[in-house]
Amino acid sequence: MENIGSNTNQTSIIVRRMFYASLGVLVFSSVSTMLGSLVDGIITSRFLGEGAMAAFSIDNPVYNIMTMLSGVLSSGTQVAYSKVIGRGDTDRARAVFNICFFVALGLSVVLAAVMFFGAGPIAGLLGARGKSAELLPMASDYLRGLAPGLPAVIMVPIVSGFMQIDSDRSRTMVAMGLMTATDIIGDLLNVLVFHGGMFGMAIATTIAYYVALFILLLHFFKKNIMLKISLKGLVGKDIFDIIKNGLPNAISNGGLMIQKVALNYLLLAIAGAYAVSALGKYYTLYGFLSTVIIGIAGTTMLIAGVYAGEEDRDGLRCLQNLSIRFGLIVIGIISVLILCFTPLCVELFMKEKSGEAFDAACNLFRINAFGLPFVMVNFVFLMYLQGIRNELFSRLIGFLDRVVYVLSLAVVLGMIWGENGVWVALVLGEVLILFTILLIAFFKRKKAGSFREALLFLPDDFGPEPENVLSFSMNSMEEVMCAASVSREFITERGGTERQRMLLPLCIEEMAGNIARFGFNDGKKHCIEVKVIYKNGDWIIRIKDDCRPFNQVDWLKIYKPDDPEVNIGIRMVCSMAKEIRYVNTMQMNVLIINV
Repeated sequence: MENIGSNTNQTSIIVRRMFYASLGVLVFSSVSTMLGSLVDGIITSRFLGEGAMAAFSIDNPVYNIMTMLSGVLSSGTQVAYSKVIGRGDTDRARAVFNICFFVALGLSVVLAAVMFFGAGPIAGLLGARGKSAELLPMASDYLRGLAPGLPAVIMVPIVSGFMQIDSDRSRTMVAMGLMTATDIIGDLLNVLVFHGGMFGMAIATTIAYYVALFILLLHFFKKNIMLKISLKGLVGKDIFDIIKNGLPNAISNGGLMIQKVALNYLLLAIAGAYAVSALGKYYTLYGFLSTVIIGIAGTTMLIAGVYAGEEDRDGLRCLQNLSIRFGLIVIGIISVLILCFTPLCVELFMKEKSGEAFDAACNLFRINAFGLPFVMVNFVFLMYLQGIRNELFSRLIGFLDRVVYVLSLAVVLGMIWGENGVWVALVLGEVLILFTILLIAFFKRKKAGSFREALLFLPDDFGPEPENVLSFSMNSMEEVMCAASVSREFITERGGTERQRMLLPLCIEEMAGNIARFGFNDGKKHCIEVKVIYKNGDWIIRIKDDCRPFNQVDWLKIYKPDDPEVNIGIRMVCSMAKEIRYVNTMQMNVLIINV
């Protein structure tokens, strides 16, 4: 077995497995959600007309408000949860989840009442007035139909985000799949049977979200899960920590809402309703295509939170490389497909294959195909920064991205080139954001040691020194024994006591050995990652594996025979270690031993 020290090759094995396992669920969840929105837009445009599509576009910022609220709570809670769980504190992790759950539930009920009774004024505020006053009835009807569904619209992203953390990934896929199917069936029934107009379209969405929420909430009736819905242990100040962690998401989604409203007003002034309709088509299709971006960035945030909690620089470096490389390949392919099949993409929304509305949409789709790779990289950086809790920089990036760059460019270029200037501004805004990120890293490179390290945007005191970390990746019992032997030399070289030279190798031999014996017998390929860490005079062993759940401390309590010779290795480790914490999250077992 290779002794790799701080080398990232072995660390990347676990990172890749966590990344790809989580990515599938997040992408499927995002695809299902956005597919429903895409179908809503297509059916609205083709069956109810361009006026209805313009009204749908005017109401679209409401989704950004809901996404902003659920995003603040969901991402903020996941960051706080990941940091706590990275330290092995399961009780605090449960309390963080529960305060988010109850706050979101109460807030969504209040907002539902406000939207239902204030649908008219809200639609007018969003742009259905003046020259566009004829859109007010349709826009108001849609908001009234959506209002009863707001609790589900807000709660579904929050609850589904924790399904994979609590190792129930398949439930999210079932819930999102049923939600999409229900929404599509409901939309078709509305336009072909009930003729309910925009109100009926919104009711179909409302019902679909409640179907998904019902499926997700069944998770909490399962046994042997870590998360439980309970008022026990709630700490009021946690909500402030959650909001602080989620502010970058709020700025990003709130900024997108401001961007949409401002662009709608601008396009109505310099072009007309056809340009607003084209923008609505773009946001609808973009929302569907961005599911890959959302999945990659969301996965990055989750895993970054865990590795930030562990203060694992190697893991974060591997994660960032993997996220950006994988995302650019996938988004590059999507961008090429859009460029090749732009007319077909627009025809999804329109019966007419010519005219200013068709041409405006085609130009928008083509121009912004070039911007998708920049969007992907920027969003990955934004969510990564949120995961490591670099709040200041992530807020700055979100605000500049959604509000400052795009809107400033849109006003200037829109006045010069009309709607095509606005389309170009959407791309140039993303280019400027990436330039800003790279420029800040460039100025930090000397202090960080290199430009690559500067791109991690980590505090100067983050984690132990690389020379004080010993890393192993093991796939067999023989490698476990070798790792125990090598670790003894590592501890001796750093002045470890006789007790530490005996206990730390014993921890690796016994605990990692039990994982190999217990977890490698299912016929699947698994990996155990062990890190021996020396920091501030303390010794820590972190053992991570992708085998089935196995809490060795609880197992010893349950199967503790009277014979003191049985399980003597685990007994010695448990009796001599200062603290042992076990966490099962994202289908990974993590055992943290303080010696």
